[in-house]
Amino acid sequence: MFENLADAGCPLSVLIVDDFHEAADSMASFLAFCGHLVRVTYDAKSALELTAEDPPDAVLSDIRMPQMDGFELATRIAASGRKPLMVAVTGFGDDQVRERCKQAGFDHLLVKPADPQVVLDVLKAHESKLRRTAVE
Repeated sequence: MFENLADAGCPLSVLIVDDFHEAADSMASFLAFCGHLVRVTYDAKSALELTAEDPPDAVLSDIRMPQMDGFELATRIAASGRKPLMVAVTGFGDDQVRERCKQAGFDHLLVKPADPQVVLDVLKAHESKLRRTAVE
């Protein structure tokens, strides 16, 4: 069904940030089932606090959220010196949003509903990169 389940490698710590609880919780359940260590928050301010306390390997964040959007979240995480894999997971995929994501520090943009296999592939590529960096 999902190619990477049999070859999960090392689990990543993943923070999911989305004000739509059902979307965040279902992605969290899926990634936990795949062996990753998952935390969920429903707002960007809490995400900043969590990344300061215990930086994750990857952050999957919605863009449109109240109070602080995903662009500001990504910019603040990058400015803090922590550099997890930043993945925007949003309902908007036009060129303007893609450019803003790039400028804010997102590494990838996935349009909702994100294909679960693509999410796994992005995380697997990051895990491989982390492993190569650790060996060097």
